[in-house]
Amino acid sequence: MKTGHFILGVLAGVLLSAVVFVVAVVLLSTRPVAKQPQQVSASAGDITISVQEGYLGQLTTALAREKAPMIQAVVIDVQPGARVDMILGLEMAILGQKLDLQARLINALQVQDARLRFDVQKMEVAGLDVPLEMLPQSMRTSLEKMVADANEQANRMLAENSLVPLKVVSDDSTITISLRAR
Repeated sequence: MKTGHFILGVLAGVLLSAVVFVVAVVLLSTRPVAKQPQQVSASAGDITISVQEGYLGQLTTALAREKAPMIQAVVIDVQPGARVDMILGLEMAILGQKLDLQARLINALQVQDARLRFDVQKMEVAGLDVPLEMLPQSMRTSLEKMVADANEQANRMLAENSLVPLKVVSDDSTITISLRAR
């Protein structure tokens, strides 16, 4: 197996999980939630969605397994500052040997120009940094397209539900998105 194919397979799995993550966050934000209303300021928005990293990881794992069987698990590690790390457990066969690898995507989720924006900031495979700039041009182009598609799909879903994102905040276990109804 060529090294390029191996890296492309790992990258495809990582990118698929990133897309699934963004879609899962948006899907959760468009579903009705039965919860007692809390007292919030008028600037907080009409709808506030908070998602625990464990639940998001379970949902992302289930969706990722449907699309990429080599992904065994996705662990979401929410960090302060709207940073969302995705740790992927990958099972791959290379030269007839089964390998368990771990890949980490370090991502940011933010609101920019009244749009939800997901950005991949860094990637690690088997604990080694893989600078995005060092990826072959075709892989970088694929990554950029997948991220752009995920952002477009998320914002389209929000628009179809007449929602405008206001802000994204997080602590060490929860990501919170504030939305305004149009």
